[in-house]
Amino acid sequence: MEKRLIFSPDTFGKWARRYRVGFPCLTCTENCCTDYLIYITHADLVQIQSALPEVPLSEYVDVTSVSVDDYPEVRIEGRPVRLVIKKAQGSGRCVFLASGVNLCAIHGFSPYICRMYPFQIPYDDYRELEFRTGVKCREPFLCPEEQIPELIQMGKTFWRHDLPRYAALVEQWNRLHAEKNLEAFVHFLLVSSRGERGAVW
Repeated sequence: MEKRLIFSPDTFGKWARRYRVGFPCLTCTENCCTDYLIYITHADLVQIQSALPEVPLSEYVDVTSVSVDDYPEVRIEGRPVRLVIKKAQGSGRCVFLASGVNLCAIHGFSPYICRMYPFQIPYDDYRELEFRTGVKCREPFLCPEEQIPELIQMGKTFWRHDLPRYAALVEQWNRLHAEKNLEAFVHFLLVSSRGERGAVW
């Protein structure tokens, strides 16, 4: 088997002969949504808040001091952190992981990092998907063929638009408001991204 698994419309047939097509997440018992931090940007925040305007942001927005490549460091109350989805106290499960099952309660509008997992865009060429190395998935699996272009476009939008825009917002915040709290930062992101929409903290 090739070390790197590349998925594109041209290579799909080859992999489909080797691997079952589908998403094992539906029956998986691994703890991805517990063990991993779910980093988010303003775009993720806007998407979730638009779909769940009645849910207070404080119920699902949090910060971590754990650094990661790509997602920029923001200063909240003078402390360097990164924006993440909150984990439930005690269990450490993502607050959007439905109780009793390993299924996401916001699957249709989940953060970019969740929607792409376990794939990534290799070499920033925006033409193919690559199965990430070191993921918890017990076996490689394919994205359904018809979703390959959609995921590639999503990755392209993230790298070319969403992440640079988020980095610019974070830079502006750090320069002007670094001593303010998380609630103020989230409000700043929402207002900067789409205008005031009556978000509830």
